[in-house]
Amino acid sequence: MWGQGHTGFAARSRRRCCLVFEQAAKRFSARVAAVDRKQSWTYRDLDATANQFARVLIDRGVHPGDRVGLLLNRAAETCVAMLAVMKAKATYVPSTPRG
Repeated sequence: MWGQGHTGFAARSRRRCCLVFEQAAKRFSARVAAVDRKQSWTYRDLDATANQFARVLIDRGVHPGDRVGLLLNRAAETCVAMLAVMKAKATYVPSTPRG
């Protein structure tokens, strides 16, 4: 399977991405990080919401290295979902809606 040979790299990449975002969230906490049609999100909002979602994923049985499918659109919630999966030490598998 493709992912087996790259497990160490994937884990390091997830940690690095999460750390970079968490550092940005601390440094720019009140600044707007994402905007969609519904609302704007500060770095603090995105990080806190991603942490909550990551806990939900873990509570529902997502383990490090698992793959989590995400149906992606252009909403800010997509950023939250991607961060949450990485914070749960899993890998997201992107999918786009048809239509």
